[in-house]
Amino acid sequence: EGASGGVEVGVVAVDSGSGDIVYDQFQDDLLRTGLETRVSHLQPKEILVPDNLSHETSKIIKRMAQGLGARLETVPARHLDEEGARNKVRELFSGNESRQG
Repeated sequence: EGASGGVEVGVVAVDSGSGDIVYDQFQDDLLRTGLETRVSHLQPKEILVPDNLSHETSKIIKRMAQGLGARLETVPARHLDEEGARNKVRELFSGNESRQG
């Protein structure tokens, strides 16, 4: 986060019924207006967030999830970075998934 509260945000949405994937990366303002607009448009049933979000962003996402009736799940940030996600997919498809996390 910058001193003005602005932050770079990344969003990925997956529709498990259709297989559609939507993604975006953008600079957002202090109030997270861009994030709120995208989440409102996507109408998710479940929201996954990394465990290293700022307090302000966490509060905003929690409010949005409650308003949508969406399940909110916090996951280790390492599972959402590029390398961590790639490794998790490899584990899943190699049959060597660790059940501990």
